Amino acid sequence: MDEAAFVLRLLEDQSVGIADDKRWKICAHYLLARLYATCPKAELHNATKAVEHGTSACEMSGWAEPICLDALAAAYAEAGRFDLAVQQQKDAIVCLSGNIVRLRTAFVNRLTMYERGVPKSPKGLVARWEFDQSKDGMVLDTSGNNLHGRLVGDANVYADPDRGNVLHLDGEGDWVDCGADLRFDITDEITICAWIKVSKFDKGRQAIIANGVAATIWWGLQLNETTDTIEFSWDGARTAGVDLCADLVAHTSVNDGKWHHVSGVYDGRRINLYVDGERDAALPTLVFPSISTPTGPVLIGKRAGLPREWNGLIDDVRIYNRAMSEEEIVELYNSTK
Repeated sequence: MDEAAFVLRLLEDQSVGIADDKRWKICAHYLLARLYATCPKAELHNATKAVEHGTSACEMSGWAEPICLDALAAAYAEAGRFDLAVQQQKDAIVCLSGNIVRLRTAFVNRLTMYERGVPKSPKGLVARWEFDQSKDGMVLDTSGNNLHGRLVGDANVYADPDRGNVLHLDGEGDWVDCGADLRFDITDEITICAWIKVSKFDKGRQAIIANGVAATIWWGLQLNETTDTIEFSWDGARTAGVDLCADLVAHTSVNDGKWHHVSGVYDGRRINLYVDGERDAALPTLVFPSISTPTGPVLIGKRAGLPREWNGLIDDVRIYNRAMSEEEIVELYNSTK
């Protein structure tokens, strides 16, 4: 509610310096359209307002800004006008030609949903890899969504005396490839968590789990570049010419040969990082930006395009397309330790 009021004030109050900035107005209308169309809070969910602001964003940008067209399509879908949602999403895809190519997969996935009459993916557990067993080089996703992972290199299931069967990686060309599925197209809220045990931090930014392409990470948990802590990396969608991204670094060392539970949460306005059930670091973002949507696969134990393989053990990796509360993180930690 605070963020919505803030954007509306800046948009409408001509005494505020940036109120006259056209780029800001485009950004503000886009953000409000996305908020009203996708926010899970009932008091902020308003399809009519989403369409109004989405239309304003598109008009001010000359109907040529892909993410504005994408936001208007989401607004029409929430309003039940899937014919218009499909048309706007197709226009957004056309406008991507030679521009923001990394969004193409996400835009096409959303077009598919709108063509099926589905406004957005249901909130909840997207994938869970418990590593209890492997079969034919695969580890099972036990969420029920069948997003199974493929063992790469010498990655294997290992019998740990503390946690039972877990994923073992030696940091040399081993990881789990979970593929690039439209259900990993998470833009508004996300929770990613895992149990980890470090054997050796011997490369900068060794990945626990990451979604991205080449040297870019859209979201993920990884080793910090220069410390014995982890970081939650998050890349926001480019909005009205502005790049939004953050690397939230924990304070607690996990390089001690012990098991630790780590969780990264983005709720649309704040990034939180938890270690062993306690909030270790937090960072407010610019006004509820969307997460960049990937073109590459979700990898466990590696960053796409970089030699950043994890050296140690990983267990019970989960991805949610909603923001878990602090109480839920504590409960999850206590129930799985």
